[in-house]
Amino acid sequence: GVDETLAQLEKVLHLYRSGQYLQNSTASSSTEYQRIPDSTIPREDYRCWPSYHHGGCLLSVFNLAEAVDVCESHAQCRAFVVTNQTTWTGRQLVFFKTGWSQVVPDPNKTTYVKASG
Repeated sequence: GVDETLAQLEKVLHLYRSGQYLQNSTASSSTEYQRIPDSTIPREDYRCWPSYHHGGCLLSVFNLAEAVDVCESHAQCRAFVVTNQTTWTGRQLVFFKTGWSQVVPDPNKTTYVKASG
């Protein structure tokens, strides 16, 4: 009934908030990312689902490792921008990008780009 459904939803929420659902994901990526503090990429957006932004790919992640995993799983992803915004569950919002031809200053964001090579 309702009590069982609530208990299951609370369990899912706990796994989501704690990041425990990530324990079975790939341990590490072979791709290196270069960190560019206090910066963002104003364009080079692509759409993805489920995105928090209608014109771009804005997803919530538990940590940097999950952001890398998401970027690696999207064929068009070449960079991502970590914002200082979080969801109500405390997850960070991250924009995923197709490139980094224009990186501009932004004190509230950190950009990560795939290292060439």
